[in-house]
Amino acid sequence: MKIDQSLIDEVISKVSLHEVISREAGTVFKPSREGYKGLCPFHQEKTPSFVIYNSSRPNYICFGAGCGEKGNVITFLMKWKGMGFREAFDYARELANMPLDEYSPAIERPAAAIQYHKPIPWDLPAITSDVELPTVGKPVLVHNPGKGTTHINTPSHVHVYRNTEGAPLLIVLRFATEKGGKYFHQVTWKKGGIPSNPNLQGHWYQIAFEPNRQRPLYGMEDIPHWQQKAARYILIVEGEKTRDAAAGMLPLDRLGVLILCNLGSSGAINKIDWSWLMEALQKSSSLFSPVNIILWPDADAILEKFDGTSMDPQEKFVSQWQNEIRKAMSQYELDMDTVSIRRVYPETNRKSGWDLADSLEVGWNETDFINWYLNNSSLI
Repeated sequence: MKIDQSLIDEVISKVSLHEVISREAGTVFKPSREGYKGLCPFHQEKTPSFVIYNSSRPNYICFGAGCGEKGNVITFLMKWKGMGFREAFDYARELANMPLDEYSPAIERPAAAIQYHKPIPWDLPAITSDVELPTVGKPVLVHNPGKGTTHINTPSHVHVYRNTEGAPLLIVLRFATEKGGKYFHQVTWKKGGIPSNPNLQGHWYQIAFEPNRQRPLYGMEDIPHWQQKAARYILIVEGEKTRDAAAGMLPLDRLGVLILCNLGSSGAINKIDWSWLMEALQKSSSLFSPVNIILWPDADAILEKFDGTSMDPQEKFVSQWQNEIRKAMSQYELDMDTVSIRRVYPETNRKSGWDLADSLEVGWNETDFINWYLNNSSLI
């Protein structure tokens, strides 16, 4: 569904841009003639050059040498949190307290448009085995065909999405900023050069997801082994870093827990391509029933919106996953008794955003995980 530009403008106008950037990046702003001014969250600097313009459509621009970052609340969320446009728009819409369902009947569109925007399963070709994948600590060239820009940066994390045969489908590159922030690029490989270097044999380019393009789950390469082990437990967490940490804490060989996360934020849970997992559940349901799905949200604090209302990210994570799992099971004609769904209540005495990766860093092991799960979860 194409979002009307007037709705986008309304969301942008209703969100306090400097408050969002302060909250997400920790930037301290001071009032200026234009609106607000502070240190740029995207590069290291000593003299503030990041300006937020207060207008009917608040926007920012960095005048620092060699930076030039600019945009609005949606573009900031896309880069800072690694969101796609739709996820960033929905996140900003929630901050503005403007509820609007993606398929709201209030939006009139012709039948042909509805047909066109039916979900598209993931069908992009896998990355061939002869391509050297990016690695942590090694600079990688990434081309953005939409903007016509190319950057060479060094990823702090590399997350490879694979199918059940282990073939890489796409890669999420995570980059750290000098101020402790992060941003993401979702990339795949394309043969041939780029405008600035046409002689390249191939290059990594940022994927521009269509709004209705479904996306693979992270961790699917473990599905065949999980089925062999017993196929009784699935742990769903937030983010690739957390998923990898949990997989290290809970060895599949010993515990038989399949650990997954989705691509993007909670705003993209409704864009999952369920085919691989649901087909596995169809095979497993006749052998081991029910399969126990565990939803473990990050310890995100309740988000206060600018109109005084609030939103609980943990409840949103749990409810969205529960709804989408049930919808997928219905689509694949699986009996609802095939699975049971439990939610975990994370630690409350931690900073907002605390996750299993943080728990691993402070010494958690599989025993700590199991004890917390047994004592701090409930059936939903």
